[in-house]
Amino acid sequence: MPLCCCHAFSSLQIRAKEAQKIEAEMTRNPEEMKRRAMLQRLPELTRILRAYPLMCHTMHTYQCYKVLLTL
Repeated sequence: MPLCCCHAFSSLQIRAKEAQKIEAEMTRNPEEMKRRAMLQRLPELTRILRAYPLMCHTMHTYQCYKVLLTL
């Protein structure tokens, strides 16, 4: 079943965009690649930092009870 012209045009546009992305990736300088890698890790770091106060509170509570239990 042949594709209609709108589907063929759409697939050509997609391939053109993919080629642009590949070309941009190949020509990117190392500093830009490091920067992008750091930015990709931000969501994970944000999640860890949001949980940090809870971890500190939990450790403080544990240490307080540990001291009370050893008395």
